[in-house]
Amino acid sequence: MTHRMDNASDAESQDNSSTTRLPGWLRRELIIAGVFILMGAILLPIAIYLIGQSLLGTYSEQGHGIGRLYGDIFSDLRSGFPAAWILILSPWLAVQLLRLSILPLRRRKTEADLPTDGNVTEFTKP
Repeated sequence: MTHRMDNASDAESQDNSSTTRLPGWLRRELIIAGVFILMGAILLPIAIYLIGQSLLGTYSEQGHGIGRLYGDIFSDLRSGFPAAWILILSPWLAVQLLRLSILPLRRRKTEADLPTDGNVTEFTKP
């Protein structure tokens, strides 16, 4: 009897896990967004700091370093300053623009692509 209860609870837990699981495309998009937003939050300020240091000199008059830059960026994020949000989201936005620009180049079969011999079985609508 215990064995039967274990199987029932296993089946119930499998049902619960399958109902809370994200669709594959959404999971993939969230991973892509997470990776590129982290790049924008961690790597992009480092690159900006290093390039700015070599081209413009020290970051602030007091000689504060990269920690101050991170502090300024994240305080601007908290206050809703649009430039800070664009900076953090820019790697993800660039990928999305690239994906959108490639989208028209992806060719799909249309009715014009049907064979002229009347064999319509090869064409399937998406």
